[in-house]
Amino acid sequence: MRILIIGAGKMGTFFSDLLCFKHTVGIFDTDPQRLRFTFNTQRMTDPEEIRTFNPELVINAATVKFTLDAFRMVMPYIAKECILADIASV
Repeated sequence: MRILIIGAGKMGTFFSDLLCFKHTVGIFDTDPQRLRFTFNTQRMTDPEEIRTFNPELVINAATVKFTLDAFRMVMPYIAKECILADIASV
Protein backbone atom coordinates (compact mmCIF):
# COMPACT_ATOMS: atom_id res chain seq x y z
CA MET A 1 0.00 0.00 0.00
CA ARG A 2 1.21 3.55 -0.74
CA ILE A 3 0.89 5.54 2.48
CA LEU A 4 1.45 9.27 2.78
CA ILE A 5 2.17 10.71 6.22
CA ILE A 6 1.57 14.43 6.72
CA GLY A 7 4.01 15.89 9.22
CA ALA A 8 7.55 14.77 10.03
CA GLY A 9 7.44 15.42 13.76
CA LYS A 10 7.57 12.73 16.45
CA MET A 11 4.32 11.03 15.42
CA GLY A 12 5.02 11.26 11.69
CA THR A 13 8.51 9.79 11.93
CA PHE A 14 7.25 7.09 14.33
CA PHE A 15 4.61 5.95 11.82
CA SER A 16 7.08 6.24 8.96
CA ASP A 17 9.54 3.96 10.79
CA LEU A 18 6.76 1.54 11.69
CA LEU A 19 5.28 1.23 8.20
CA CYS A 20 8.20 1.70 5.80
CA PHE A 21 9.33 -1.93 5.64
CA LYS A 22 5.95 -3.41 4.67
CA HIS A 23 4.54 -0.50 2.65
CA THR A 24 5.64 2.22 0.27
CA VAL A 25 5.72 5.30 2.49
CA GLY A 26 5.97 8.96 1.64
CA ILE A 27 6.26 11.70 4.23
CA PHE A 28 5.27 15.31 3.55
CA ASP A 29 6.38 18.33 5.54
CA THR A 30 6.81 21.93 4.43
CA ASP A 31 10.00 22.16 6.54
CA PRO A 32 12.76 20.15 4.82
CA GLN A 33 14.84 20.13 8.02
CA ARG A 34 12.25 17.88 9.67
CA LEU A 35 12.64 15.26 6.94
CA ARG A 36 16.30 14.63 7.71
CA PHE A 37 15.45 11.97 10.32
CA THR A 38 13.38 9.80 7.98
CA PHE A 39 14.68 6.84 6.01
CA ASN A 40 13.30 4.28 3.57
CA THR A 41 10.59 6.79 2.61
CA GLN A 42 9.94 9.23 -0.18
CA ARG A 43 10.48 12.70 1.28
CA MET A 44 8.24 15.49 -0.02
CA THR A 45 8.16 19.24 0.60
CA ASP A 46 6.12 20.30 -2.44
CA PRO A 47 2.42 19.28 -2.48
CA GLU A 48 2.69 18.57 -6.23
CA GLU A 49 4.90 15.57 -5.37
CA ILE A 50 1.89 14.02 -3.63
CA ARG A 51 0.02 13.70 -6.95
CA THR A 52 2.89 11.68 -8.44
CA PHE A 53 3.16 9.49 -5.33
CA ASN A 54 -0.61 8.80 -5.59
CA PRO A 55 -1.24 7.58 -2.02
CA GLU A 56 -3.92 5.04 -1.18
CA LEU A 57 -3.91 6.11 2.49
CA VAL A 58 -3.10 9.50 4.01
CA ILE A 59 -2.26 9.67 7.71
CA ASN A 60 -2.31 13.13 9.26
CA ALA A 61 0.35 13.43 11.94
CA ALA A 62 0.47 17.22 11.93
CA THR A 63 -0.08 19.07 15.19
CA VAL A 64 -3.76 19.52 16.06
CA LYS A 65 -3.74 23.26 15.42
CA PHE A 66 -2.50 22.58 11.85
CA THR A 67 -4.84 19.66 11.07
CA LEU A 68 -7.32 21.55 8.90
CA ASP A 69 -4.57 23.42 7.06
CA ALA A 70 -2.71 20.15 6.46
CA PHE A 71 -5.75 18.45 4.93
CA ARG A 72 -6.59 21.54 2.86
CA MET A 73 -3.05 21.55 1.50
CA VAL A 74 -3.02 17.92 0.35
CA MET A 75 -6.66 17.34 -0.70
CA PRO A 76 -6.21 18.78 -4.24
CA TYR A 77 -3.42 16.27 -4.87
CA ILE A 78 -4.98 12.99 -3.75
CA ALA A 79 -7.47 10.71 -5.49
CA LYS A 80 -11.07 10.69 -4.30
CA GLU A 81 -10.68 6.96 -3.45
CA CYS A 82 -7.85 7.67 -1.00
CA ILE A 83 -8.49 6.78 2.64
CA LEU A 84 -7.90 9.60 5.14
CA ALA A 85 -6.79 8.98 8.72
CA ASP A 86 -6.33 11.65 11.36
CA ILE A 87 -4.30 10.25 14.24
CA ALA A 88 -3.12 13.66 15.42
CA SER A 89 -6.54 14.78 16.66
CA VAL A 90 -7.27 11.60 18.63
